[in-house]
Amino acid sequence: MSAIWRVYMQPAPRALILSTNAVEAQDLAEMLDTFFGMTSAVCRSLDAAHDIARTHLATLEVAFVAASLRAADQGNLVAKLKAAQSKVVLIDADPGLADRLGFNALLRPFLAEDVRAALED
Repeated sequence: MSAIWRVYMQPAPRALILSTNAVEAQDLAEMLDTFFGMTSAVCRSLDAAHDIARTHLATLEVAFVAASLRAADQGNLVAKLKAAQSKVVLIDADPGLADRLGFNALLRPFLAEDVRAALED
């Protein structure tokens, strides 16, 4: 599996983070773990994210997807996640556009309170 995800006897991921920005993705994963008790699968490519979704779709409650990668999503990863009732949060997307598309938005730079708002929205 090509995702950056520690499998060492951890529970299945509840969150999927798809971002090419490694620092941003790691910060988000740490926030989700520390403040919300969510294990995350961090992916840097659409292929890796598809692998995680294929294996763990039933446990994924939320997916944080970089807006630029969502635009390149030819395999319909986001549609599959939404069909499985996972909340989809677009990182650095225009909030109005995200809302019209049925997604939440998380703008950079973000804090734990911003993540909480995106999860609760």
